[in-house]
Amino acid sequence: MDPVIYNNDFLHGHSQWEVCGCKLNDDISERDYPGKNYFDRRIDALDMDSCEKKLCKSQPQSTADAVIGIMTCENKTTSNPRLLLVELRMKYKNAANLTKQKLEDKIVHTKQLLGSEAPINTKSLFVFTDSVAPQAFHVVESLKREGGEIRNVEVVSVSLFSETVKSYEDMPYNAVYKSEVVSAELWSKINKGEWMNAFSKIRFWYNKAVVIQNRYPFEYDNLRTIILSEWRKIREMYPCLPDDDLELEAQIIEEDIIRNFR
Repeated sequence: MDPVIYNNDFLHGHSQWEVCGCKLNDDISERDYPGKNYFDRRIDALDMDSCEKKLCKSQPQSTADAVIGIMTCENKTTSNPRLLLVELRMKYKNAANLTKQKLEDKIVHTKQLLGSEAPINTKSLFVFTDSVAPQAFHVVESLKREGGEIRNVEVVSVSLFSETVKSYEDMPYNAVYKSEVVSAELWSKINKGEWMNAFSKIRFWYNKAVVIQNRYPFEYDNLRTIILSEWRKIREMYPCLPDDDLELEAQIIEEDIIRNFR
């Protein structure tokens, strides 16, 4: 599964949150694996074992251990909030006794308990220790040949889970407009003495930043940082411009653009 971010707010909107809401690490994982702290302690979850006992008291069935909220996050832009089923199997020393029916029963009944009020991720994660996960992966991949719900089971190690389910803060941002490109474009004008063209470029990038400020705040900050940095270099190299008209234009930019960015 591609990296995603956990989304506690989306999870809180599910009706089962009031029934069995808790923490993935401190409540669910620590119950069976005390002191291990396998997961990010900020991740909220639905304790599906608890939910099953409360809702199906007479004939409880097998469920996945937890359900968490996730979202796709590409370059700090989020989309597609959904639920993710998580089964913890860190006690397994050997994966040879995994059975197709038991794996599928957990997924199917958990989805029944969740109902249709929120989208559910196609893949369900089964988490093993780093040492057992490779074996479990091969066993499950072999079982997938038989078809059925097991085709949507994805085996991950504890380490891979942490690499796959991240916080929003942990996701990287790759700038669309590169500082070296903007800088080269600007200085090519300055080095030729084309000061008004250089000032026009500064205004162009300023206007671009203003337009995207609300929708793409990280790119706004990127452009803001580039403009301030390049302007500082310009004024350090040219504290006084060649003629009064250029100096006046520089002061206008200081007033209209640079001050607004600080």
